[in-house]
Amino acid sequence: MSEPRSLSQQVNERILLLLLCGVQFTHIVDFMIMMPLGPQLMRSMHITPAAFSFLVSSYAWSSALAGLVAGFLLDRFDRRQAHLVLYVGFILATVVCGVASDYWSLMIGRVLAGAFAGVMSAGTMAILVDVIPVERRGPAMGIVMGAFSLAAIIGVPFSLYLAAHWGWRVPFLAVAGFAVLMLLVAWQQLPSLRGHMGRAPLSLLGQLHAIFTPRHHQVAFALMSAVIVSGFLIIPFLSPSLVANVGVKESELPWVYIAGGIPTLFTAPLIGRWSDRFGAGKVFTLVALCAMPAMLLTTCLYGPMPLWLALLVSTSFMILVSGRFTPLMSLTSRVAEPHLRGSFMSFINVFRDLSSGAGAAIAGAILLKDEAGHLLHFPWVGVLSMVVSLLAIVLALWLSRLLNAQAKA
Repeated sequence: MSEPRSLSQQVNERILLLLLCGVQFTHIVDFMIMMPLGPQLMRSMHITPAAFSFLVSSYAWSSALAGLVAGFLLDRFDRRQAHLVLYVGFILATVVCGVASDYWSLMIGRVLAGAFAGVMSAGTMAILVDVIPVERRGPAMGIVMGAFSLAAIIGVPFSLYLAAHWGWRVPFLAVAGFAVLMLLVAWQQLPSLRGHMGRAPLSLLGQLHAIFTPRHHQVAFALMSAVIVSGFLIIPFLSPSLVANVGVKESELPWVYIAGGIPTLFTAPLIGRWSDRFGAGKVFTLVALCAMPAMLLTTCLYGPMPLWLALLVSTSFMILVSGRFTPLMSLTSRVAEPHLRGSFMSFINVFRDLSSGAGAAIAGAILLKDEAGHLLHFPWVGVLSMVVSLLAIVLALWLSRLLNAQAKA
């Protein structure tokens, strides 16, 4: 009698990873498109950098609040059913963004979209970790994280093209339309995953204790927060600063994302393989150290310069800052036990979303606009980003040691 096949043998891993990548692509584009639309939105709605940063951060804060609730519920359901319901909600919320008539109606759409997308992202990571064995998880993370690259190469430039010709609302409707196609594929291909439901559900206090008491959980939450804050101090204002401070034309912004996204299609899987081979903590440290000069240089760009030079700096920033996420997710995927994995990933996303909102809000409070429209004090934002990134390196090495000690115990 043959042995029963493992879960990873029952599921076509390649199809599943491509599906998860496609789902991630839709809500990453939905989130990312707000940042290069910054110049157009601030001009058409007559809003300040602080108001724009609040529009960006509201998505993250609502995602965090929804994730906080989902953290107590996600592991109680079949992952397939939960994922499909959340995706439907995300599509409807994105349509709300597309038909928004003013700042506050757009804000409502962003809040709703963030709520569904944040929980959905946690479910995506839980599905991946449930199906893919730890020894192959690094490259698998690289494939799913490739959604960021595809969003930068295809999603954002195409969305900017639509916005330039038909207005800022059209990209959201296009994302919703593509998401409907992905929903149909997910309905056909996403497997039922109920193995995590074998244990009786914990009480509210029991779940809080199980999630937040272990030291390696605490360090993982702090690590995620530091990485995201360091990135989102700069990321929301990358496009606005290139337009306002460097003189890049809004019509040239798609090249920023194309030039930055194409290399990451190759670097993300490569960094994933390095993480499996040399250890995620060491690889994270190396990439984070290399990212720090790019952070400072990006925020110090000022004055007219050739487009190729601005692209060289922005591309280095995007490769290295995004490159930290593959080893980061490899580390955090090892933290929780299977029966807590969905809840843990939800709370990881809570910290991620709160931190992205905090990073954008802090930068928005620091930055000012002069009469000529230049963004002032951006280099100080870069210095702060480097300091927080140093803290992330310390936390990553600490978490790596805790996980290695736990594995040997």
